[in-house]
Amino acid sequence: MLEQILAGPFKRHEYFSSKILSVILQGLFGSFLVVLVASPLLIGLRLTPIGVLYVFFSLIFASLFFGSLSLLISAYVKTDQTLNIIFNSILPPLTFISSIFYPLEAMPDPLKSIALANLLTYAADIARFGLSGMTSITLPYAFFLLPLLSMISFILSIHAAYRISM
Repeated sequence: MLEQILAGPFKRHEYFSSKILSVILQGLFGSFLVVLVASPLLIGLRLTPIGVLYVFFSLIFASLFFGSLSLLISAYVKTDQTLNIIFNSILPPLTFISSIFYPLEAMPDPLKSIALANLLTYAADIARFGLSGMTSITLPYAFFLLPLLSMISFILSIHAAYRISM
């Protein structure tokens, strides 16, 4: 499917850049809707302009990572259904084996080591810090690892796109 899309009258980097921008905007818009719907329940959160910037930082780089990952996988699979199966198999375990639902400090050691290898742990810790000021043991590393891993996945996806023969 990606080969068919890339046969269009635009350059590969234009397609990939627009796809990544689209994923980032979808993540920001979806998060805005969640906050809007959940705002009556957000009693006690200290939203500051700096905190909102932390949340945007987390959302943008997490969206960049997962958008790039989907483009990377799509460069190697043959159908859209295969891509959906792979992503629907990867995302639920990544979500539950991260610090999104429970703090990293409360996890058993084997689960904690898996969560430390999970990018969502770092994104959740930055967003949690921005929304409530809660810190985590990963927070100092998160501001370095989240952009680094996002950029690596973006570069790998661009490299994979240029390897596809037409």
